[in-house]
Amino acid sequence: MAQANDEESGGRLTAGRWPRAMAFAGLLLAGAAQAAEPDLAKAEQLLKEGEAAEAVALFEQALEADPSSAGAQLGLGRALYAAGEYARADRIRVGAEIRQSASRHAEPDGSL
Repeated sequence: MAQANDEESGGRLTAGRWPRAMAFAGLLLAGAAQAAEPDLAKAEQLLKEGEAAEAVALFEQALEADPSSAGAQLGLGRALYAAGEYARADRIRVGAEIRQSASRHAEPDGSL
């Protein structure tokens, strides 16, 4: 019976399956956010140990998982500076400052 329903819907999500699909997507996103946190802690530890290049890689991974992560943005800037990539570190800093300023001036609904 379920197979017939799948064939009739052409493989699309039917109304009955939509809530389950959304719940599953939410679990995946929550897992990705939680996975990014240990990466930040490990990146910070690597940076403290003088392993700037490795820290840069982990901060970049954390930003891929959550582009709005202030901790990952700031950490990446510090790691780039420690790695001697001053121009790139400065671009990250300026971008973070612009985003921070924009968020301060945004309305509660997210509009400017």
